[in-house]
Amino acid sequence: FLPGVTMGALDKKDPAVRAKAVDATIAIAKAIGVTMFRERFFHSDPHPGNIMLLGEELKPGLIDFGQCTTLTKKQLRTICHVVLLLRTRSQTLIDQALRGSGFAFNTEDPELKMALLYYFFDSYPPAGRTSSVPG
Repeated sequence: FLPGVTMGALDKKDPAVRAKAVDATIAIAKAIGVTMFRERFFHSDPHPGNIMLLGEELKPGLIDFGQCTTLTKKQLRTICHVVLLLRTRSQTLIDQALRGSGFAFNTEDPELKMALLYYFFDSYPPAGRTSSVPG
């Protein structure tokens, strides 16, 4: 049990709260990256309802580990390969890297699959933006 408020329930109209929420999001993203690449532990459900903000400082805490898994070395290598290939924007190359990897999607829609991969693993700003952080 973590006493606090979920990111989704915050008053985002308050600039100070919004700034702390952005900081918390960045901290959670870094923590997910570290645990994935160092420990091979993957939390696959980090949405605003699963990020708690604790205390007056609004320190981040991640909850709901029901969708977590430990990655095999092969899966981690595949993720590293896909992360690099995302920069190519080549669906064909990314599909080839994923083929036979054991990764599954809950959709067969190729555009949605690509959107999910970019959402989780690409920090490069979209065309026309200077940051990948929404705002």
